[in-house]
Amino acid sequence: MTADWVSLTPFFRTLLFLILLWMLSYLLYYWFAVRKKPFSFILFTFVYLTVLDTFTTFDASTAIIRAFVIGVGIMGVAYLQHLLEKENMRMPAMKTLMMWIAPLLLVIGFSTVVGYAAPKFDPIWPDPVPFIQSTAEGSGFGDGPGAGVQKIGYGENDERLGGGFVQDDTTVFYAEAPGTQYWKVETKDTYTGKGWVRSQEGQFERTEGTLQELQPYSDLVELNEDYASIQFEDPGLLDKLVYTYGAEAVTYVQDSMNFDVNAITGEVIPVVNGETALPDAYRIDLQRPSFPVEDMRSVTEAGEADDQYLQLPEGLPDEL
Repeated sequence: MTADWVSLTPFFRTLLFLILLWMLSYLLYYWFAVRKKPFSFILFTFVYLTVLDTFTTFDASTAIIRAFVIGVGIMGVAYLQHLLEKENMRMPAMKTLMMWIAPLLLVIGFSTVVGYAAPKFDPIWPDPVPFIQSTAEGSGFGDGPGAGVQKIGYGENDERLGGGFVQDDTTVFYAEAPGTQYWKVETKDTYTGKGWVRSQEGQFERTEGTLQELQPYSDLVELNEDYASIQFEDPGLLDKLVYTYGAEAVTYVQDSMNFDVNAITGEVIPVVNGETALPDAYRIDLQRPSFPVEDMRSVTEAGEADDQYLQLPEGLPDEL
């Protein structure tokens, strides 16, 4: 009733699936064996295949041909049985039966070859998928709590995660660096059981490209100079810089660009003349951290840590 399909239990899903099989088997028997009118099922099969071919990655080219061959064969046999019942005749001998089936197979084979080899017209109607996607994205199909099927990508609202999602392989940016990097945009610190929120919003401070306040490391951590170059391709909803751990400064951007940096949330917003303006490309100078695991394990006294990252849910069992 609440349309929360993802929360259905495996037992109830199995029950619904068995009910579906029961209904389908009964209808197949009724229309094929009792009524001997399989046309409606064959029609629905073609509709089903065309919908899959249009709205999913499934290629129905072969399936359409297979459905045509089987469908016409079933209709031919059903019509033969209908004639025999109408004339009150018994099933003829195999030799007589082949005189009926042979032309049927010949017609099916000829029609299939002609249909496959004949030139095809271009689609008369435009592809409906982009229109449906754009309409759905404007009506809750995407980012935000309670948004049915979500789309992979950057979004600021992570209060409700989980459920179905749509793949998106769009290239957002290219990065060039001497070693592997882990790219960041922002940080959230509190898990509610359904998604992520922030315990503190922090404040933005205007800089000319300095990012050192984002990377407070212990004296135990060894830092090595490094760099990374970023070029945006299709940032989409992304209006903040991507950076990596150890980032110190942003260079290779236009002269009038400044940056609003939030040390609590980790956000870096590029600003030109008071408005957000994402650069096409930029370079990050960084101090790549190298964590000495053995030295860190030898530390006996716990240093000061921000309670922001130590919070636990109420009622969490002690063993956890």
